[in-house]
Amino acid sequence: DEVLAPSQVMGEILREWGVPTSVTRWSRGVNHDRFNPAQRDLAWRRGLGIGDDEVAVGFLGRLVKEKGLDVFAAALRTLKARGVKHKTLVIGEGPARDWFAQEVPDAV
Repeated sequence: DEVLAPSQVMGEILREWGVPTSVTRWSRGVNHDRFNPAQRDLAWRRGLGIGDDEVAVGFLGRLVKEKGLDVFAAALRTLKARGVKHKTLVIGEGPARDWFAQEVPDAV
């Protein structure tokens, strides 16, 4: 009855592909009122080892290679190579946990 797209752009792409069904934006994701820099808790960040000048980069999901862990690890290496101060936070378990821990040894 209806196609749900995660963004307006994706909806436009679906229509360009000829999807005849009504395409509605399904707004998922982050609550920007709750999760914004004004709500930052420096004590919590410091407790996890995140420096005040570091960007927190998170992965939340099952730790399996199909989730693109290799791409995520490569992106983190790029950040490091470019001198971007960051701390990686990982929430999840899975069969690739040990592999991922070797790829991203500084993650919390």
